[in-house]
Amino acid sequence: MTVAIDPEDLDCDGLSNEDEALLGTDPNVDDSDSDGLLDGEEVNRGTDPLAADTDGDTLTDGDGVDDATDAAPLDETVQ
Repeated sequence: MTVAIDPEDLDCDGLSNEDEALLGTDPNVDDSDSDGLLDGEEVNRGTDPLAADTDGDTLTDGDGVDDATDAAPLDETVQ
């Protein structure tokens, strides 16, 4: 089995390496702020890929994405 890696997006997060350089995110890490959302997802959602809690509500940006089906929407340890 061979896995093809896009040389323009080494971490497969949806952002080109060039865009990552402009944003300051890590082109080798798909979730630069470790909040549970890929850097490309954050750009598309309007959250900051360098801040785990963009809106300052004490929950990571990744928590709350699936709250409609999340058993504990206010507990970021439960996704």
